[in-house]
Amino acid sequence: GYKSIRFYTKGDGKTHAVALNKASVTDYCDFTSNFISPATWTQVTVPFSDFAQANWGKQLEKKFNDVMKLTFSPGASDPDFDFKIDDVEFVK
Repeated sequence: GYKSIRFYTKGDGKTHAVALNKASVTDYCDFTSNFISPATWTQVTVPFSDFAQANWGKQLEKKFNDVMKLTFSPGASDPDFDFKIDDVEFVK
């Protein structure tokens, strides 16, 4: 019944990732979407339709009825990062 995830972020202005970790994903190829974490607190809304798997993993149907956890991680392009997340909510 949910359509998106919404949260506030503040950080280094770089691109970072949020993942929906599903029980049915067994090869670490989670459904992920990118977001930018600007220097001031900013609300970000990510529709579930924006989440996708990388092409190297087993492709599963885009259904989120078995999500076990939500993971925020730094972007892969730069080893240095600084971002914060607050007020995470699921939106109907």
